[in-house]
Amino acid sequence: LLFIVRPASVYLANLGSKSVNYRERTFLAALAPRGIVAAAVTSVFAIELDDAAAKGELPSAIAGQAEHLVPVVFLVIIGTVLVYGLLASPLAQRLGLANRNARGVLFAGADGWTRLIAKALLNDGHPVMLLDTRYENVAAARMVGLNAIRANILSEHVEENLEFPGITQLVTGTSNDEVNSLATREFAHIFGKANVWQIASNDKDAHPTTSVASHRRGRICFSEEPTFQNLQNLACHDGVIKKTLLTEIFTLEHFHEVHGEEAVILFLHDEGKGLRPAAADLENIPAGTTIYSLVSPK
Repeated sequence: LLFIVRPASVYLANLGSKSVNYRERTFLAALAPRGIVAAAVTSVFAIELDDAAAKGELPSAIAGQAEHLVPVVFLVIIGTVLVYGLLASPLAQRLGLANRNARGVLFAGADGWTRLIAKALLNDGHPVMLLDTRYENVAAARMVGLNAIRANILSEHVEENLEFPGITQLVTGTSNDEVNSLATREFAHIFGKANVWQIASNDKDAHPTTSVASHRRGRICFSEEPTFQNLQNLACHDGVIKKTLLTEIFTLEHFHEVHGEEAVILFLHDEGKGLRPAAADLENIPAGTTIYSLVSPK
């Protein structure tokens, strides 16, 4: 079943196909866990065999083995799930079909500040994808080599049809607070609640009757809780992305002495946790962490 039946069926099914390469065929051939369908069908067969055996319609040799059918199939289910579960991830990485420890970012919005940080992350090998409904933003992002798609983050097409290779977290940074909040809720089941972020509300002091409820928002990202307008102003006034490695000697305090308190820390990266947005309540950052910040030009 593992080494003959499944590989043979995949090979025959894709015979002559040009849309599936050899690496994808190999991966498909190595995955075929049996589950609920096998269990349900086996139960029906076992009942029918028992009835036939009771009526004397089966040879005695087969009738005696009917009671072993269900346990054998469940053993196959457990075995295939266990083998394939352990095999899938390392095999996909070995075949180049998966990124090891991928922590790519999906950005909702492709405005100036978003393009700056996305380009910096991409240059360091982090997968990024930008979604925006405005053609001029998408075109500008593509001009600098970014993977940008003209689409609404809340559309069914995005959630159901788009693939996110290497993408494991979302940052919603549009100028619309409601879109940002709703997108984090919609994508929480895809990336997990801990990996969906949004920028601070444009009107932090808005009355409760006109603002989005706090429990309906995603996690607020970036130090000092900058709003869309804060970030866009920095980008439009020649703001630049600085990549800084903190050490025992050059700490966060030294960073602020050099770049000022108005510098916005956007992302953190270290070997343990990988890439992640900086939390709004950022405190101490350990040595060995690389920070990506948006700073004013000197």
